[in-house]
Amino acid sequence: MLEKAASGLGVNLKVEYVNIREHCAWVCGSLKEATDKAKLMIAAAIEKAKSLGKEKVLKVKRKEAVLVIGGGPAGIQASLDLASQGFKVYLVESSPAIGGLASLLHRTFSINECNCAICVKSSKPLEVYENPNIELLTYCEISDVKRYPWGFKVKIIKKPKYINYDRCTNCGLCSEKCPQLVLNEWDRGLSKRKAIYIPLPYVTPPRYIIDPNHCLHFTENSCNICEEVCPYNAIDFSQKAKEVEVEVGAIIVATGSEEFNPSTIPKYGYGKYKDIITQLQLERLMDPLGPTGGRLVRVSDGKKPLKIVMIQCVGSRDPDTNPYCSKYCCTEAIKNAILIKTEYIPEAEITILYKDIRTYGRFEELYIQARDELGVKFIKGDVVEVYEDKSGSLLVKYVDSLGKTGTIPADLVVLSCALVPRENSKKLAEILNIELDEYGFFKELDEKVSNIETKVPGIFICGTCQGPKNISETLVQASAAATLAALYVISYLEKKLTPPILDEEFCAKCGLCVISCPYNALTLTEKGPSVDELLCQGCGTCASVCPNNAINIVNNTNELLLRQIKAIIDEAKALRKRVVIALCCEECGHTLMDALGFYHEKYMSEIIPITIPCLGIISITHILEALNYGADGVLLVGCPLERCHFELGAKTAKYKVELIRRVFEELGLFPEKVNIVNAPATMTKRFLEVTCKIPVKTSSR
Repeated sequence: MLEKAASGLGVNLKVEYVNIREHCAWVCGSLKEATDKAKLMIAAAIEKAKSLGKEKVLKVKRKEAVLVIGGGPAGIQASLDLASQGFKVYLVESSPAIGGLASLLHRTFSINECNCAICVKSSKPLEVYENPNIELLTYCEISDVKRYPWGFKVKIIKKPKYINYDRCTNCGLCSEKCPQLVLNEWDRGLSKRKAIYIPLPYVTPPRYIIDPNHCLHFTENSCNICEEVCPYNAIDFSQKAKEVEVEVGAIIVATGSEEFNPSTIPKYGYGKYKDIITQLQLERLMDPLGPTGGRLVRVSDGKKPLKIVMIQCVGSRDPDTNPYCSKYCCTEAIKNAILIKTEYIPEAEITILYKDIRTYGRFEELYIQARDELGVKFIKGDVVEVYEDKSGSLLVKYVDSLGKTGTIPADLVVLSCALVPRENSKKLAEILNIELDEYGFFKELDEKVSNIETKVPGIFICGTCQGPKNISETLVQASAAATLAALYVISYLEKKLTPPILDEEFCAKCGLCVISCPYNALTLTEKGPSVDELLCQGCGTCASVCPNNAINIVNNTNELLLRQIKAIIDEAKALRKRVVIALCCEECGHTLMDALGFYHEKYMSEIIPITIPCLGIISITHILEALNYGADGVLLVGCPLERCHFELGAKTAKYKVELIRRVFEELGLFPEKVNIVNAPATMTKRFLEVTCKIPVKTSSR
C-alpha cells in the first residue's frame, strides 16, 4: 500500500515489511523472547532494505478469447456459454464430429420418463455450428502451448479430410461406390461403414471424410473410385496436415473419457462370445439410427433376448483395474432396464448383478421403479465367470453376499463398464504443463474449493476428463468453467518484473540455469543465458543451480540473502540467543507463518523467518553458510510438493535438504539441524511437529 501511494505521487519507494505481530509477538512465550526475536527480524529487514532496487511493473491485458479442447457435452456447453457473452471461442475436437460419448446414447437419465438424447446429439452441436463467435476445429490436435502474461499461444494441427468442402454437395455417391468396409466406431463395432463416410447420421452440417487408415488409395495405392465417380471433383488426395496458431487468454480442457475395455478381464467373456456387450453397445442397439434400426436383438443371431443379465462395476471398484466408482453405471443400467421393460421387450426377465446400488439423489426413483413396479431382479454378488454351456446358452456364475454360488442363464449379457481417462490425456497434460491424478484423469488445483482450476493459472478443466460423472453434473461444471474463464480473460495482469541478472564475467555458459527453469524463460546464447522477461516468474531456481554465482534475481541476490542470515546471527550473538534460520517462500510459507500467529500457536522464539520468493532460490551454499555462521538449524518452509506456486521450487528444495541430511548422517553430524516443511497455510500442526524436533537448547549462550 505504501508503494502504491508513493507511486501515485511519482516517488519510487521500496518497502521491506516486518511482521512483528503474527510472526513474533503472538507466537512467543514471553515479552523478552518477543523483543529479542523482533530485533533479529528487523536486523534482517534493514540489511535487505539497504539493497532494494527499482522493479519494473508490467500491466498486461489478457486476450479475450478462449480455447476449448474437446467437443463433448462439457466442451459444447462451455463454448456456448462463452460465445453468448461475446467471447471468441476456438473449439478443438480430435474426432471428425462433436458430441463425445453422449452421441452414442439413445436416451438420457430422467425421473418420470427417459428423455430422448437428441438435445446432446444434435441441437446443441447445431448451436455450435451456427454461432458466429465459435470457430469449430474438428479432426484437429493440440501440438504446442506456450504461456505468456496475456495468455497462451497455441499451435493446432488440422489433419486432412481429403474432401474439398467448397465443392462437395453431400450427394453420397462416393460412399455408395466405395468398396472398403470397416467397423463403425460410432456403433461400437456393431455395424460397418465405408472408408469414406459421414461420422454420424445426425451430424450438422453433414460432412464426408476419408479414413486414411482404411482407404485403399492410401493403404494399397490401388483405388481411386471415389475420385472417379464424384461429379464435382471434390475428392482431394493431395491434402496435407496444416498447422494453425491461435492466441487465447484462457484454456478449458473438456476432453472427456472413454469406456473401459472389458476384454482385458477374461472372466467376463467379452470379445469371446458375441452376445456379451457393453451398455454403450446396448444404447446403439436401441437407437432407431443404430445398426438394427432400434430393434433390440441378440448380436449373434438377431433373435429377441428374453433373459438379460446386466453386470455392474466392470473395470471399476476393483483394486486390480480401477478402484474408483464410475458414478453413472448404476443409473445407466437401471435406465436401460426400464426402457427394455416399458418399450422394447416387456416380457423380458432382467437381472442386475451388483456390488452396491448407487443411484444417488433423485435417481433413486429410477431404482424403485425398476425394482418395485417393473420386476427387475437385483442380486448382490461378484461375478466368477461368464461362459457358454454345451447348448451354446450363456451362463453367469456368481458368488452372492453370503458366499453362496449361483448361476443365471442369459440370452444377452450387458456389462456396465467404468469410465477411464482418454488415451491421449498424458500427452496433452505434458503440452499444457498440468497434472494428472493417480488414475490418469486431469488433476484439479484443490478437490474441495478449486475443482475447476488447475495449477496453471488460466487453464481450467470440466467434465469427465477430471473424473467420472453424469451429463447433468458435466454441464453444470462446464458452465462454471466458462464463468471462471470469462472472469479470467477480462482481467488485467499486473506483474512485477524480477528477472535474473547475468554477470557475463563469471558465466561458464554451462546451461544449468536453462535446464532448471520451469517456465522455459531462459535460452542459451553465445554470451550466456538470455531471459524472456514476460515468461520469467522470478522464482530464482536458475540462480540456485549456478555453480559460479553468475546469475541473480533482482532484490533477491545470493549475496543479499547471505547478508541477511549473517545480520541475524551477528545480532543473536550480541543478545546471547540461539537461532534457527527459517527461509519461507512468499506464498504458502509466509502465509503459514501468518496462520501460526493468527491461531496464537506457540513455537520456539529461536526460529527467525526470512521471506524469499520461492524455496527454489535456496542453494546448498545458503544452508551450509548459515550453519557455518553459527545458526543452530535451518528450516525451509514452503508450498506442498504437488502445489508449488512456482512449479518445481518445493521439490527442488526438498531434494537439496534430503541430500544435506544424508551427507551429515554419513559424516556423523546432526542431520536434524536441517529441516523442511512443505504444507499449505492451514497445516500449522505439521509445522509444529517438525519444529519441536529441532535440537536447540533454549538457554542463553
